[in-house]
Amino acid sequence: MRGFSLAVAAVTLAGCAAVQNAGMGPAVSAEDVGRLSQDETAPIDAAQHELQVAQQARNQAMLRLQDEQGRLAMARPGVQAADAQVEAARIGIENARKTGDPNPIQQARRQLDLAIAFRKERQARVDYERHAVDLRQAQVTAADRTIALARARVERSKLVALEEAHNPAAGKYNAGLFAAAVDRDRAAADDAARDVTKAHGDAASSFETWQALRRAYAEEQGLAPVRGGAPASPQPAPGALPRSPQQPGPQQNPRQPPSQPSFPAGPQSEGAPPAPGSP
Repeated sequence: MRGFSLAVAAVTLAGCAAVQNAGMGPAVSAEDVGRLSQDETAPIDAAQHELQVAQQARNQAMLRLQDEQGRLAMARPGVQAADAQVEAARIGIENARKTGDPNPIQQARRQLDLAIAFRKERQARVDYERHAVDLRQAQVTAADRTIALARARVERSKLVALEEAHNPAAGKYNAGLFAAAVDRDRAAADDAARDVTKAHGDAASSFETWQALRRAYAEEQGLAPVRGGAPASPQPAPGALPRSPQQPGPQQNPRQPPSQPSFPAGPQSEGAPPAPGSP
């Protein structure tokens, strides 16, 4: 009976030789990889390099996400400041009405119109920054999926290396499981890439809305139209999101327009968010 149990255990272990790599897919044991000579590990080395590149890209994506989260945090107080200016303008109308003079009333109403236009522009900036954060988060998720795919390819490359070396250890593994893991992780990476594309479209639309309200605010003041364009220099890193204007302080007069933002120069459309998947 004991011998039978040991035999069953041996068969089971042989069938499960493709051990689970932290629950992410089948993996070749380090012991079997150690059977290969340095010349025989070329497929593994190439796959591991791709994994390192994917991990570095993920780190960069996380830094960009943190940067955008900071910009969103800086944009939010602008809405509160604009709310205060709207309220102050409404109080100004009430005070002007008490004078009975139509000129102060007209001026106070003008201030209220400006304050409302300014408030709309500040809210549009916050909305854009939210979409920018969503885009960066989607890029981080896509980077995670790319890492998972790269890891699956690393494990498959180990089996390929064993097979190409005609190493008997290759017979312990089910090649179909490794191929299925790669296919599964590739599908997940493709889904994440589609999410990035959608988030990019949302960010681009939100950015255009913000810029339209900035122009409307400038026109409300009788100023030259606010232009969103790419400066000739300095050239920022490729794929950078449009830079937001400085956040006005609570004491800023609503007649003063937000400072001009700086946009990336390069092959992308003027003032647009980066292409999906770009750094």
